[in-house]
Amino acid sequence: MVPLADRHFELEVELDSDPEVLRYITGRARSRDEVATSHSQRLALSGTVDGLGYWMAFGSDGGARGTVAPEHEDQGDFIGLMMLPPAHGPDQPDDPTVAELGYRLARRCWRRGLASEASQALLRHAFDTVGQSRVIAQTMTVNVGSQGVMKAVGMRYVRTYFPSWDDPIPGAESGEVEYDMTREMWEARLTAVWGLRLTTDIARQVRQWRADDYTWRAIAAAADQQWGTESGGNQLFGSDLCLESARMLGENPDADPWN
Repeated sequence: MVPLADRHFELEVELDSDPEVLRYITGRARSRDEVATSHSQRLALSGTVDGLGYWMAFGSDGGARGTVAPEHEDQGDFIGLMMLPPAHGPDQPDDPTVAELGYRLARRCWRRGLASEASQALLRHAFDTVGQSRVIAQTMTVNVGSQGVMKAVGMRYVRTYFPSWDDPIPGAESGEVEYDMTREMWEARLTAVWGLRLTTDIARQVRQWRADDYTWRAIAAAADQQWGTESGGNQLFGSDLCLESARMLGENPDADPWN
């Protein structure tokens, strides 16, 4: 993922030209002028809280599982727009320590787990790097796919609410839902979400698996088999487990053998 910049404008136009991508946002494709307005607003909002903003995601072979991330965006395929701005909407708190999680993927990249993978990375950035107290995510009640991503990364349902729309799209009568994750939830996610209480012995075993070139998915599967976790082999659990194991052992999770 790379920070959103002016050079990405044509990719935003491409993304928002697909009415299915915007089915639960506007219900239709956006015009070039509308995208230009959104682009300017995103760049302006990115400067209000240091570390928060918008990112463009790129992957190899369309983000297919098992592929290596491209070293530069020009070498990869465009995946979508990932969002972590400060909360700023009319139904959101006016609090700079609260961020809003969002994701908009090109249709060709749907159903590959990419939204969950990117969301996990953004949550980690929000809590571990920026120091946010809470992250929220909002979507239409009828958008079960987006809610599935929120649940997959460990967010909890908070409320259903009914905003007023001048031009409501189909499904608006069912309202909007909000999910969130607090800093406390993030720090307790290995137990709360995946059902594993980390110990030094477990961390050392995870380190050995990583040194043996186990992928995140392979580590999740091995942990499921050895300790009876609740991940079902989810690669997000493998990512979490590696990060927290490195920290427990006092090692840099971005250095060998973790990276």
